[in-house]
Amino acid sequence: MKNFSLKLVAFGGSLALMQTAFAWDHLSSSFKLVNNTGYDIVVTKTHSYQMNTNDDSSANQTIAKSSNGKINFWGQWKANNADYDDGMDFSISANGAIIGYFTINVTNNTWGLTYGIKKNTTNVVLKSNASDRLHGIKFRSTEGEIDIN
Repeated sequence: MKNFSLKLVAFGGSLALMQTAFAWDHLSSSFKLVNNTGYDIVVTKTHSYQMNTNDDSSANQTIAKSSNGKINFWGQWKANNADYDDGMDFSISANGAIIGYFTINVTNNTWGLTYGIKKNTTNVVLKSNASDRLHGIKFRSTEGEIDIN
């Protein structure tokens, strides 16, 4: 009986581990927004799918000319599952007119998430990717950079 109990405990533990390994996790990261324009801009989140900002100031912010802002956000990750349709859309306006737009999206989902941009206007440039990836046994977030010209 003792041997059977140990096998049952081991089996239950492996089921718990499998359930954890295949659960959806929110992986957080950020993009620094660099305003290279000669005027103040407003960056506003307009839509999201399985991603969201971590705070209200990331979803709607005014960035003074020649200064920086930041978008803090999370994406959903599930053990190398297809996350490539996840994204958040942003518009950029100045003096009441839209001057640009971009979408933060998942570009790689192996052992975490790497984020880039797509559907961007030519004045929005990805300088470096953001990520939240598994390093050893811990996730580590890396801030990316988006320049607005």
